[in-house]
Amino acid sequence: MIIRMIAVEIPGQPHAQGRPRARAIAGHAQIYERAEDRDWKLEAREHLIEVDCEPLDGPVMLRILAVFACPKSAHRKLTQVPRHFHAKRPDADNVTKALKDAASGILWYDDAQVADERTIKVVGAQEEPPRLLIYAKEIGDAYMAHEGFHLLESAHQLELIG
Repeated sequence: MIIRMIAVEIPGQPHAQGRPRARAIAGHAQIYERAEDRDWKLEAREHLIEVDCEPLDGPVMLRILAVFACPKSAHRKLTQVPRHFHAKRPDADNVTKALKDAASGILWYDDAQVADERTIKVVGAQEEPPRLLIYAKEIGDAYMAHEGFHLLESAHQLELIG
């Protein structure tokens, strides 16, 4: 079995999926997506299409590094400001949702295929451009054994054994 992987970069400030909006038209509720969410997904899809490969099939492992722009105030410091964790909004899960929606049909057939995901948010070092770095690969049952996962019978526990 050949395990396929995809690595891609989307330049620009990472974007978080916003909440759906609703409005009433002629007495009927209509749900719509914010224009900025729609525009970001279209732009992201343009970069994802450049990968030019068949979508991943089966379960997928997804790793995202969201690099946010270094604040302008940090550029005035005499010492170089290194990359550090971004512990503010937007939430990591909303950044992941936006990417998964944009990548559906391109990197994988359906975002429900993502079985193992991790998103790390950082503020880039001075002069480091904001961007999303994405790594996705097909995984199977051997992945679970290799990674040391043990699913316990208890409905309340999922334990990761290192």
